[in-house]
Amino acid sequence: MAGALADDDAPAAAGGSKDVVMADTTVEVVPELPMPNQKVGLLRAQLSIGDIENAMFTLARFPKITATHPEVADLICRIVRAMIQDVYDPISPKALHPELKKNNDFPYKYPPRKDSESQITVERTLSPNVPLSTETTRYEFFYTRWDKHLVRCSTLKDIVTLVHPMLVVIGVRIHRDPKLIAMLCRIGASELNRLSASITELDATVKAKKDQDDTEAKERLSSVKAERSKVETTWIDMARRLFLPAISLTYSNPGMFTLTFRTRMSLRISVNTNENLTVY
Repeated sequence: MAGALADDDAPAAAGGSKDVVMADTTVEVVPELPMPNQKVGLLRAQLSIGDIENAMFTLARFPKITATHPEVADLICRIVRAMIQDVYDPISPKALHPELKKNNDFPYKYPPRKDSESQITVERTLSPNVPLSTETTRYEFFYTRWDKHLVRCSTLKDIVTLVHPMLVVIGVRIHRDPKLIAMLCRIGASELNRLSASITELDATVKAKKDQDDTEAKERLSSVKAERSKVETTWIDMARRLFLPAISLTYSNPGMFTLTFRTRMSLRISVNTNENLTVY
């Protein structure tokens, strides 16, 4: 048979105390994590792998998304740099001044070890902002072919047609990429100087043959002036909307001031005979 039940009023311990200590059953409430923004996550993934065609669909519906999510602007700047690289290479400082290239014969104070090449390890990263490599580790983006299918610009017309709409989406957030600002300023100043020189040369040719009917030279002069007008309109808009506002947001980079000033002066010199265009 079963024994008698214990009396609830009986002493609980040797001390004779009737108070029963209850175990702490408080459950810690863990705050719920905020729901991720799926549109931004998908857009970042598409831009990271260079899928600009599908990314532009989202950017067209949400053109101000770079204001609330600056990391999207960083990814677009990364793509734009790859697209204009072929136009920038011939006018880059290294191409115009070969003496700026690194001299491999320079005797470094601490030369690398001979066996360091065999000890370098490659680590893949999911972030497109690849960290700087060290003596023993080289970092690279996990998808190395992210820029293989991008449309490459070969002329300034391609930049105006393909890149300018993307720069409008970036807006003043272009200040986050000083390298891109430098590339665009150099390209704009070089192209405007080239067109101005061509117009001066053709104008001198037409004036020298004023007694002759040189129809071909006049047509070329008219064509170059029309091309310069289109380029000026685009670059004045870029200087007013992108370059000049980016100066106030750039952190202590005098090179940006110099390049922007040179681009602005090139615009002023090239449009000094055109009353319809004004540089502010």
